[in-house]
Amino acid sequence: MAYYYPIEHIADHARQTLPCTHTNVEDKAAQYQDAVVKELYYGYFLASMDQINANQLPFNITRLRKSLGRYGKGGSGRWWDWMHQNYPIVKVIKKGTSIKKESSMVEVDIPLDIIFASGKGKDFVAAIYNQFDKDVQTHPVNINLRNLKNYILATAAENNPNKTIQNNLKNARMIHMIAEELGGVLPQVVSKSNFGRTYYSGPNLQNVHKTVRQAALGPCYNIDINNAVFNWKYSVVPFSDELTYTREYITDKNRIRKHLAQVVFGNSTEHSIKTIKKVLTAISFGAKSETRCWFKNDEGKWTQGAISEIIYSKDLRDQLFNDPWMAQFMREQQRMNDFIGTDLANAAKEGTIPERFLEDLRSEGGRVSKGKLIAWAYQQSEQQVMRKMLEWSRTDVLLQVHDGVYFKTKPDMPSMHTVLQEVWPLATLSIEEVSNYSYENIEHLDEHRQFIKQQELKANNGVDPVTTGIHTEQLAAKIYDPHAEPDWVSEQMKEYYEHFPEPDPNMPDFARRRLQ
Repeated sequence: MAYYYPIEHIADHARQTLPCTHTNVEDKAAQYQDAVVKELYYGYFLASMDQINANQLPFNITRLRKSLGRYGKGGSGRWWDWMHQNYPIVKVIKKGTSIKKESSMVEVDIPLDIIFASGKGKDFVAAIYNQFDKDVQTHPVNINLRNLKNYILATAAENNPNKTIQNNLKNARMIHMIAEELGGVLPQVVSKSNFGRTYYSGPNLQNVHKTVRQAALGPCYNIDINNAVFNWKYSVVPFSDELTYTREYITDKNRIRKHLAQVVFGNSTEHSIKTIKKVLTAISFGAKSETRCWFKNDEGKWTQGAISEIIYSKDLRDQLFNDPWMAQFMREQQRMNDFIGTDLANAAKEGTIPERFLEDLRSEGGRVSKGKLIAWAYQQSEQQVMRKMLEWSRTDVLLQVHDGVYFKTKPDMPSMHTVLQEVWPLATLSIEEVSNYSYENIEHLDEHRQFIKQQELKANNGVDPVTTGIHTEQLAAKIYDPHAEPDWVSEQMKEYYEHFPEPDPNMPDFARRRLQ
């Protein structure tokens, strides 16, 4: 690692100033600078994009003061205090507190790119994984370094200021740096959970954006259970035959989402449908029209989610929940939640659920939360279903992300469907083929385009077919207009008849009227 201050200069200054006769000051000066940079590495991993753009990072001063130790008679002075005062690498702008569990924040005068360029991969790996116990359990995952590098180059070349894209780029760079140093493997540190699901701390592919995850894995197949929570609830209550609206959503989710997007936002764009999907996911975990719901996030922590945090406008929320179809659907969700929650609460009172689970299921007041009980029971069932399906996949698993799995080659879908529907009768699987991520140098691409243009001019006796309107095969290709809306009514009718060639006797009256 390159040092920002000459080691010999620091050592001479310390010997002249401090009572440190028996200390190897050269080693202490090197240790100080190494430790600061490693803290910056870990702070970069923890930082938000707003903090990174401001050249500010979380920083653990307490850990540094302890690791660098003391000097003088009786340990009267601390090496960190003297080094930082005389040879500062960072500027402390906020001191942390252990009571509030807040880290200190530092401002870095040296550009972060220079700090990273001056270090080595092993320094970054050490900075990240030294935070964990040596005997911690890890789940290693193979990283397609070439594919991930292509993603990094292509994303960096776009220079898009969007914070989400920049954060994805940051995560991709960190994963690539670690995996490159460790022979193409990313060690994912397991966080213990009694809830069936596996969660991770530190760099991992579970908590990153889907684009980064797929770039890191390379060509593969992604399998997801559709409407997993709704399917589980539908399968465990004894009155499922009466849940016609829930069954309609499970079997025809695309049409319902489009309908609700139209009701709330007046359109069926991709963004509107994704928003409705988020609302329905929150509802599946117990969210009501105004109240909050409890669920475990990707890091394994209890999180309170609310519909109002997805759709901010009360008027739009009212439009959603006043819709006749939605009103009936919500009544069915409440009925299922009441039944499952009460049944689980009785089991907890009778001692059927082990105490080690109940400790994590209590609310702040100390009572066992029905919402948390439902989330716990679902995750237990989810993992049982996933294990059975994986046994019949007949291919290698690259990564599991809760109710989704990435496989190296195409799995045995019929067998997995059969096993799934033995437990959740209406459940289905979706499959996505993930391709290689390609990157072409922009300058080379422009050169190639200019070459092609010159060849076209020669072939047309110097006439440019683009400016003159000559109809070439390239110009005849239909250009997709992302703003053009399809005929949603026709699309809905088409989807409906694909699912129900004959009228469904259990179809709610509202849906039947829509299709007349």
